[in-house]
Amino acid sequence: MAGSRQDYIDLLATEWWQGIDLARAERLANTFAGWWLCAPDWQADMLLEDDPRQDAIYPSIPAMLDQHADVVAREITHLRDWFATGRRFSHTYKMALAERYRLTNVRA
Repeated sequence: MAGSRQDYIDLLATEWWQGIDLARAERLANTFAGWWLCAPDWQADMLLEDDPRQDAIYPSIPAMLDQHADVVAREITHLRDWFATGRRFSHTYKMALAERYRLTNVRA
């Protein structure tokens, strides 16, 4: 990792990628993606659709909340606990506490 602007420019002239442990880099990339793009299994199907669809997803939200009242209650508890920690991101705090995970792009 570059320590300054000039260091970054100097690194561009080298084969900096030659010393990278690709297996470790892949594992870390997958971990990063999982923490940001997955969800704890307890969220079940209480997942919002892709945000770019905006107006199209709003009508389905009340029914989703009604169908998953237990998940909503757990999420409220999580938000209270997370806020008390002072940590920056709710989602990564939630993922750190999760015991099992699920993909967010497939329904359970």
